[in-house]
Amino acid sequence: MTGNSNLSNAKLNEILSTCNNIEILSLRNLKNLISIEFVENMLNLKELDLFGCSNLTDLKILENLSTKDGFLLKTLRIDNPLIDLSTIQNTISNLDSKYAPGSLGFFNSANVDSGFYASAAVWKNLNNCDKITQITGHYREDRNVLSGEVIDLTGCSSLKTFKIAYAQTGKIIFPKSIIYLELLTNSYSLDIDFDDECRLQTFRLSGIEGDVTNENFSKIISSLTKCLNLEEFSAYCNGGFTNTLNSLNCMENLNNNITSISIFGFKMLTDIGGLSNFRNLETLDLHDCNISDVTALKNCTNLKTLSLNSNRITNLFFLHDMLQLNELNLQNNLIEDVVQNGENRLDNLNIITDLYENGNLRKLRISNNPIINWDNIKNLEWDVKDF
Repeated sequence: MTGNSNLSNAKLNEILSTCNNIEILSLRNLKNLISIEFVENMLNLKELDLFGCSNLTDLKILENLSTKDGFLLKTLRIDNPLIDLSTIQNTISNLDSKYAPGSLGFFNSANVDSGFYASAAVWKNLNNCDKITQITGHYREDRNVLSGEVIDLTGCSSLKTFKIAYAQTGKIIFPKSIIYLELLTNSYSLDIDFDDECRLQTFRLSGIEGDVTNENFSKIISSLTKCLNLEEFSAYCNGGFTNTLNSLNCMENLNNNITSISIFGFKMLTDIGGLSNFRNLETLDLHDCNISDVTALKNCTNLKTLSLNSNRITNLFFLHDMLQLNELNLQNNLIEDVVQNGENRLDNLNIITDLYENGNLRKLRISNNPIINWDNIKNLEWDVKDF
């Protein structure tokens, strides 16, 4: 019935009250709709789309139905900010989701798996909704919805996962329950803060579209310093976008118990000195940057996987003590057979051989480098090799 905006609320209820076997019902843009009593007899209803129903604010009937045996609603879409989500928490918790029960998502496309889809105008009023576990956002129309606002989610005491795209301004304060946080596309410019005793374990900046500067990157890192349980940090930008980030010095203030760092696609990044204290790192990915000086990594002796492909590296001396290293990617660099290291000439491939014979290195990718003689490594029994 999408788009029949001239139908009165009474007429809509009259028509729909007899449609007891409906499974999918779209009422998009029905401006006159102010109540949905008709759903009371739709026990087979699986999907309900109420986007654009700007005068519909009361969905408590769904909450009442959620306690009934056999009520099958698995997908709900709303965008009216006047709807109080705290009145339909059980409904949300009972919906299906591609992620987890109690998940709230808002997407630009309706062609998504079942779950709860709401615009940012709705979810920004979420505080004190203590049953929602996840918010996932990819709704392009929300670019400026949070402009200048402070969104306090600390009352969402069950919220564990939060993903948001396109929101560019505003501030979000997360509850201590948050475990996974991902800012996509333009959302890297948001201000973020955390409740005390923050439990965040994973933070990601994904698919960045825009200029990440040293200043706004430092602002993000500063906000993460209170996250003492942080285990994984990643940031990558989409191709075609220029980023002026050239230093990771600000990262020295992060929890140094982090075990995984991935920062790639930053074409002006040269200074990685801020990583020198991460002695517990097991996975490090810095591919597709502009790095030549990697001496800061010599203390990262617990590394098991290291990806430095597509940089400007010439000297492998920093690998000398990485005996735990199992997988190494050095493709597309400037590595030659022999390099001058101070007063000494260093055979780069001898270091690789030593990591194989005395350590755990078994997977090596080192193609597209100006190496002439591969004899030192070509006869070793690699699990994975590319050279």
